[in-house]
Amino acid sequence: MTDLEDGPAQISSLYGRRMAIEELFRDHKNKWNGWGLRDTRITRPDRMDRLLLILAIAYLLLCGIGLVALEIGVCGEWTSGIHNDCGVFTIGRIMLRRWKRLLSVVVTAIIATIEDGDTKLGMIQLAGHLTDIGQPTKWHPEKNMAEVLEQIEQLSKEAVAELGRVADADQLEQFRVKFLGTKGKVKDLMSLLGRVPREQKPIIGQRVNAVKQELTEGYDRRKGELTSAGGGGRMGIDVTEPGAPVEMGHRHILMKVIDELTELFGRMGFAVAAGPEVEDEFHNFIALNIPQSHPARDPLDNFYLQPPKEANNGKGSGSHQMLMRTQTSTVQIRVMEKQKPPIRVVIPGRVYRPDTHDDTHLSMFHQLEALVVDQNVTMVDLKSTVIQFVRAYFGVNTKVRFRPSFFPFTEPSAEVDVYFEDKQRWIELGGCGMVHPNVLKAVNIDPEIYSGWAFGFGIERIAMRKYGINNIRLLVENDIRFLRQF
Repeated sequence: MTDLEDGPAQISSLYGRRMAIEELFRDHKNKWNGWGLRDTRITRPDRMDRLLLILAIAYLLLCGIGLVALEIGVCGEWTSGIHNDCGVFTIGRIMLRRWKRLLSVVVTAIIATIEDGDTKLGMIQLAGHLTDIGQPTKWHPEKNMAEVLEQIEQLSKEAVAELGRVADADQLEQFRVKFLGTKGKVKDLMSLLGRVPREQKPIIGQRVNAVKQELTEGYDRRKGELTSAGGGGRMGIDVTEPGAPVEMGHRHILMKVIDELTELFGRMGFAVAAGPEVEDEFHNFIALNIPQSHPARDPLDNFYLQPPKEANNGKGSGSHQMLMRTQTSTVQIRVMEKQKPPIRVVIPGRVYRPDTHDDTHLSMFHQLEALVVDQNVTMVDLKSTVIQFVRAYFGVNTKVRFRPSFFPFTEPSAEVDVYFEDKQRWIELGGCGMVHPNVLKAVNIDPEIYSGWAFGFGIERIAMRKYGINNIRLLVENDIRFLRQF
């Protein structure tokens, strides 16, 4: 084995005999170590020996580079015609699996060549390693395909079994991350494509996608089961989790004032009535003794729903014109049409007028109307009722005054003012008066037998004075910070 000519014979007989070659290598090294010295006269290796070693190393590197190109799919068409048992790619595949071992052998051979000048020994060491692992180098595509499919099936079974053990939302999320996440096991299956031939990659890809779809459907199905189960898992309601604080609501300040007013008049024997907000001219004007020539019927002062027509003073064609009611007095007419005296009602509701918006005016606001019709009703009854209401609502020491005024539907008429100490001035609440005889006649009530009184107060004005609100627009801006104060 010391002659170069014996090298090929030794290489061909070294299959499965790596231990013998390593023993030979150790004996060769011990020959120098046993003498206790190093031969400083290193024999220069034969150029042919050195060339053979370099070619062997280059061959191994070429095998590795070829296989890497094959594995990452950059070989292109030039690899498609190469047989699967090609030696370059076969050895390269082995190199990828045993690269650390090969590297140590190559380094050992290089050191032996440089230090000892023994090129043949380095080649024998390389050949011994290759022959030792040479048998498994044959690549069987059918076997690789079967192994890859088996791995996919094993993962599918593992995932299905683990999904069946999921009992709550936390475990379900752990399952999703482990198998279906961006770094999950199902995504890792795509790396198996590199272990099969090019023509078989679609089969593996389709199977991986099928497994992913099956697991995704199973995940969604289990998630729905946990959700529908309610308390069956944490996907449902956790009764131990602190809940959001529940805020108690309350009525709007205007609704609160309306309730207060109707409750107060209810104790005085009044019933509550209501009527439509879209009215005709008869109930809004004609029956209330407001003639066609009155400025209150001007189209610029009303919200007509259709163009006004020429109307007579009676129930002529003009009485059919529709508009948004401008006063709750329209309900007085409707009550007297249906009910005969005695009548005692209060009527809260919205009215509409095209007023300019400012601190005390809106185009939509609320009124509280009161109507009393009976025999022997006088102005004294009106004044005593209004004074009793004002002192019951604003305080027993509240000052009230009546100023003479004019309204088409009352005679005599008056304005009601209340003195507020904080403002140091009189503030008007609304108008009042005795029901005009023409109004009673319009609803077929004999003014010779019956009489009545009525008043109409602005609810916003009452609320602003009661609760110290200085701007009427705050009542309609829906600012929760303002509304929470009441």
